[in-house]
Amino acid sequence: MDHFTGHAALMAELLAEFDRFPRPGPRGLARRAFGQERRRRLRGPLVIAITGEGGTGKSQLAAQIVARVADRFPDGKLEFELYGGADHDSSGRREPRRPEEVLAQMAAELGGRPSDGAALDDLAGTWKTATEGRRLLVVLDNAKDYAQVEPLLPSGPGCAVLITGRSGFPDAPPPMLRRGLAPLSPPEGLELVDRLVSASGRGLSADDRRALPDLVSACHGLPWPCAWRAPSSPWRTVRVW
Repeated sequence: MDHFTGHAALMAELLAEFDRFPRPGPRGLARRAFGQERRRRLRGPLVIAITGEGGTGKSQLAAQIVARVADRFPDGKLEFELYGGADHDSSGRREPRRPEEVLAQMAAELGGRPSDGAALDDLAGTWKTATEGRRLLVVLDNAKDYAQVEPLLPSGPGCAVLITGRSGFPDAPPPMLRRGLAPLSPPEGLELVDRLVSASGRGLSADDRRALPDLVSACHGLPWPCAWRAPSSPWRTVRVW
């Protein structure tokens, strides 16, 4: 999983936040007691929001983090698409999901059966009670704003939440760790395009090579446009970050 282009410092910072959750096995025994004591002091879950404009790779960064820390959560991982960054028109694109709908799905994932038409406060209370003693990793992808995600946050200190969204969540309380994902720098953009081309197994002409910096500049350092426009890009079959 060591193929994320750019943002190495941010990746390292966010991964370090998960040190409070011990890994399974003998090597985690020493840290398990320390982690339990720290979680008792913290009282709430770890909540991280990765923000930025569309195309910066927020969801992929979250996926890379999940792949590295999922084994720290023996009660499992729950992932939910919230459709908060969609452009809404009459073409049938998804509207942002209502918290009540997501909470009902969350309860079902944990074996519960919420009653039809249950109020938001009741659903949120049931969810928080159910997660109090669990060690769960929750991913809330493409959130609209803090009002959408606040009822979805678990309560247990053994839980962690990764949120992605275009909003900066300015009204979120301090326990939420908010980090913006900036576009790639020119060297990082070139690295991404080089990796895509290398993965395709095709070479580039000298003229193509000279044009790469202009391509990255035209894409404003956004990974997805770079992937679309990369010469010989194999993005349809290969992970691009």
